[in-house]
Amino acid sequence: MYTLKELESPNGAINFKSINIFYRKKLHQKIIFDTVAVLNEREVVFNVDKDANFDGFNDVELINWAGNYAYSSSFWLYNQKTKKYDYYKPLDTIQNIKIDTGKREITSEYHIGPVNTYSKTYQWTNGKLLMMSAHIEEEGDVIRMYRKKGKIIVE
Repeated sequence: MYTLKELESPNGAINFKSINIFYRKKLHQKIIFDTVAVLNEREVVFNVDKDANFDGFNDVELINWAGNYAYSSSFWLYNQKTKKYDYYKPLDTIQNIKIDTGKREITSEYHIGPVNTYSKTYQWTNGKLLMMSAHIEEEGDVIRMYRKKGKIIVE
């Protein structure tokens, strides 16, 4: 069982401070983090049903921020050895994260303003998340990036 501790501020925003994880009705782990704030309950993203690193164990996802067209989440990945969740900061920077267990990849697609678009693909290699490709359109310029033999190629 998981509980998400929240505080509501006078302006109505909801601030999150911690997640309590229970096992057999006993507190197993308490995850404390910097305040995560959303404007209303509709913006809350809290999942324990995604396997972000494709190791066969579900991980914990909590929203970092939400905007009009994008959002970002923090992830705590299940550690088989300790039987606890470890924070994995590199996932914080991926906007509009989509986890595709079939392809074993993570994708991100978002835009900033009316003409700038970003599409990125990530995969896990030796326990680290690596960007494998990107398609970026900024102010009419198109940039394509991909990983080849461990190096990023930019076209």
